[in-house]
Amino acid sequence: MSTDSTGLRRMFPGAGWETPAMAGAAEDIDALIDFVMLLRNTRRSEGVTQVQIAERLKTTQSSISEFERIGGDPRIQSLQRYARAMGYRVRLELEKVPSELPGQVQSPKAK
Repeated sequence: MSTDSTGLRRMFPGAGWETPAMAGAAEDIDALIDFVMLLRNTRRSEGVTQVQIAERLKTTQSSISEFERIGGDPRIQSLQRYARAMGYRVRLELEKVPSELPGQVQSPKAK
């Protein structure tokens, strides 16, 4: 089991985090939350306010506040727009996970 960097496993202790499927889902959720926290912390360290980001994105400060709060499921496009508003860009990468995850499609090369 990976570390519980966002407290997800503590918030939902009986969710079966030990199963491969739930462990994978938890890693995905943790990674997304960590990324939104990175955006927020970068904004703060750059000295940019939520109001300034909102103006650049033609939205409201309350929308930016909601975006930065843990619990949402932002679209990739939203992450990219937020990062661009600070002069950054989002780069995605693909990482191979262990093949024992249920429901994982096996590539023809693996057979």
